Amino acid sequence: MPNPEIKLDIKKIAWVIFNVFRWIALAGLVCGLVGLIFSIKNNYFLWVSPLHTEGIVIGYEEKSWQSRTNGAFITTSTKFPIVEFQDASNAAIRFTDHVGSSNAAGYKNKVHVIYSIHDPSNARIDKGLLFNWIDTYIWLFLTFCGLLGIVRLSKGNIAIMLRKLDSKNA
Repeated sequence: MPNPEIKLDIKKIAWVIFNVFRWIALAGLVCGLVGLIFSIKNNYFLWVSPLHTEGIVIGYEEKSWQSRTNGAFITTSTKFPIVEFQDASNAAIRFTDHVGSSNAAGYKNKVHVIYSIHDPSNARIDKGLLFNWIDTYIWLFLTFCGLLGIVRLSKGNIAIMLRKLDSKNA
C-alpha cells in the first residue's frame, strides 16, 4: 500500500507543474497574438490591394552583423536584393527586399514583384502563396498552440488529470 504522504507530495508537485505549463501556454498565446498582429499589419496589402508585375534586381545591399563565438568575433553578412519595377502609372519604384542571402548571384535577374496599389513603395519579391505568408502562418500556429495549451491546462482539466494520477497511485 502506498504511503499517503508521498501521494500528497506527488499531487502537489503535479499541481505546480500543471500551473507552470498553464502560465507558459498563456505567455505563448500572448506572444503569438502580438506576432500575429504585427505580421498581419506587414502583410495586409497582400490581402486587400495587391498588384503583380516584373522587376529587375539591380544590385544588393549588404548588411553585416558581428557575433561572438568561443571568444572570437565572427562577422557575417547578408545581401538583400535591390529591385526596380514600374508601377501601374509607369513610375519607377525601387525597394530593398526584406529577405536576403549570403551570396549575391545573378545581377539583373527578372523577378516577380507584388506591391500595394495604394502605396507602390510597399513592395516585395513575390515568393508564392506559401512563402509570402510564412511568418503569418507561424504566428497563427503559435497562437493556436497557446490557446490549445490554455484549454488543455484549464483548472477543470487539471483536476481530471490529477484524479487519474490519484487513481493510478491507489
